[in-house]
Amino acid sequence: MFKKIVHFFDKLEDYIRGWISKRPVLFGLVGGFAVVEFWRGVWHLTDFFFYSYNIDPYGWVSSVFSIVVGSLIMLSTGLYVSLFVGDSIIVSGIKKEKKFFEKTIEELSADEDKLKKIDNRLANIEKAIENLGKKETNV
Repeated sequence: MFKKIVHFFDKLEDYIRGWISKRPVLFGLVGGFAVVEFWRGVWHLTDFFFYSYNIDPYGWVSSVFSIVVGSLIMLSTGLYVSLFVGDSIIVSGIKKEKKFFEKTIEELSADEDKLKKIDNRLANIEKAIENLGKKETNV
């Protein structure tokens, strides 16, 4: 039963994301609204519980409602995971990359060698750009 529910909402999210991704302006508006609505709820709920700015004893209800509405919209459009987890974490998980503290010394030294090569290439590019600038000023 639980798998059927998860499967249904997964398919629904795929459909909505597929439809709305073809309309980038609408996607931006809906996504922006959802993010603001979510953080509005978080902000007001924090104020209610920690700062007591809200005198209304049921003020937390609108905050929870905002969090739920914002979350549902972000979940249905595929923004929730990309905003809060991040694409790089997802991609590293798909590639089965190790975390920094899980790497062996050999893997870390190989990474360091790659970074040194990239740094050298960048230094060469910077020198070439400087030389081009000097040639243009001499002309």
